[in-house]
Amino acid sequence: MLDRFYRQRYKILGGPGCGKTTKILHLLKDYFNKGLQPQDVLMIGFANATVDNLRLRARKEMNYSEKQAESIKTIHKYCKDNLDHYDVFSQKVKKEFVQKIKTDPDNWVMLDDSVFDRTKEADAVGWDEVNDKKLGVIFTLIGKARHETLARSYKPSYYYHRKNKTQESDMEQILEYSDNHPNFSYTKVTRSEIKFCYQQLNNFKKQNNIIDFEDMLEKALAPNIIFDNYKVVMVDEVQDLSWLEWRVIAKIGRTTEEMYLVGDDDQAIYGWKGSDVRIFQKWPCPKKHIKILPITHRLPQKVYRLAEHISNQITRRLGNKYDCKKSYEGKVEFLHDKGEFDPIIDIDSNLIMCARTWLNCHGYIRYLKDRGIIWKEKSRRAADHRALISSFPARPRSTIDTWNKLKKG
Repeated sequence: MLDRFYRQRYKILGGPGCGKTTKILHLLKDYFNKGLQPQDVLMIGFANATVDNLRLRARKEMNYSEKQAESIKTIHKYCKDNLDHYDVFSQKVKKEFVQKIKTDPDNWVMLDDSVFDRTKEADAVGWDEVNDKKLGVIFTLIGKARHETLARSYKPSYYYHRKNKTQESDMEQILEYSDNHPNFSYTKVTRSEIKFCYQQLNNFKKQNNIIDFEDMLEKALAPNIIFDNYKVVMVDEVQDLSWLEWRVIAKIGRTTEEMYLVGDDDQAIYGWKGSDVRIFQKWPCPKKHIKILPITHRLPQKVYRLAEHISNQITRRLGNKYDCKKSYEGKVEFLHDKGEFDPIIDIDSNLIMCARTWLNCHGYIRYLKDRGIIWKEKSRRAADHRALISSFPARPRSTIDTWNKLKKG
């Protein structure tokens, strides 16, 4: 059915709230109506949150079973599922490694099996410069170098056939990357510290048959790892992919008939971890296959105008121009005019009225004032510790309290 579209490539662009996920789900529905089966489709998300949303909507809108929804994966999970007999660099394993790296490596022993919980799949973890301090800086640097500099030099002919590529040559590229990187925090570590940490991490992983995030991608690129064939592949949030992750997408693309790259080059915010939006921008795709979604349903007008002002100053972008549908900007007149509040709010009502910001509460306040209803609101004074204060002025309230006491007396 899809053979006439063999190896077609598409790009779907849109700002926040433009319905990129809705668009790809509608496309899938059309494919399924033409006879495509869920097992012929691969959906990949950049992050766990993206995957969770795709799975939820696939179950709800396309009647995916729990089993079918498991085929929607992050790029790391997809690579890991193609690799056998490896444990992942989990939080427990990381803790064990941090303890070991502070001791003489000659005294290291392999991890005890208690560190691994093989009854369920463990989540891999990365490094955090805040929590892991200096080690976090070093291993973040090493990870970025693997995603950027090393990924650019990889050639499929010698992935894991280390005739021309060795740990030593990788180390030299990492050190060069550190020397030339503008990040000031990298100047706080020495070349010898980087080299020591890189060598010990590799030794540790080799001893215990462990892979980290970068290993999942690198090992999946080995020539002996054969990816499944798919009719359709959809990759969401592609603006956040690194060079190494794009290598995996390229390998998947060699055997799929249709590939959809979905994202927004104006939302590329993960450059700090090695993402490079220019790859998405330059990825070959016929102009007629680029679909730009025209309207955002999420942004209020003021936020939209600010975003438009900023995006117009970006010189290198795919030109995903879109309009804003929201115009009421958090006001409640549209409810007041319809009288929708009137039946449910009176002087004895006990309810909470919330808005995203204090500015957006003004519509509620105007409505309550027009109805002559007294309310309580959170104080914005620090001294009040956000206590509830009455909208009724303090002096008249004090006078009324005095009258009530005199009546009772």
